[in-house]
Amino acid sequence: MSFDVSKVLGPESFTSKESDAILEIAYLTGVANGSLSRDELRSFRRLAHTLAERTSDEGGAAKTFLASADGKVAPLDALLDRYESATAGVETSARLANLAKTLTSDHARRAAYRVAYALSISDLESNEDEEELESDLATALQLHEHIATLRNEVHGALDSED
Repeated sequence: MSFDVSKVLGPESFTSKESDAILEIAYLTGVANGSLSRDELRSFRRLAHTLAERTSDEGGAAKTFLASADGKVAPLDALLDRYESATAGVETSARLANLAKTLTSDHARRAAYRVAYALSISDLESNEDEEELESDLATALQLHEHIATLRNEVHGALDSED
């Protein structure tokens, strides 16, 4: 099942650090059940390119998913290797809490949750690990009271794109 990345993100733009954190949260969601499926990889790639278009600053781009300050996205394998290295030996809930600190705007926190939820249901598989990650993410982002609304927003973006 696919989803419209633009609808899931919402209309706002993000800083390079917020975009990078959102993309890493998507990575963590995808690998929560072991590995990224083909559909999840396709969604991850679309997400990276859409975030690149929505990134409003040029500061720190070299240390994010952007390969350069001109807004080009690093190759998919490089992104996956980077996020795998960043999470190696780190408890997922601790990594999510750290990433949440980067998401200082309300719209970035909401977008991160919507992206994670959309990615978790896009492969039509759900398991205890994904559910735990989603709960940890909601806690880290302080969004528990908004979960139903955010999920409904994602449901409106499902099957909108091939």
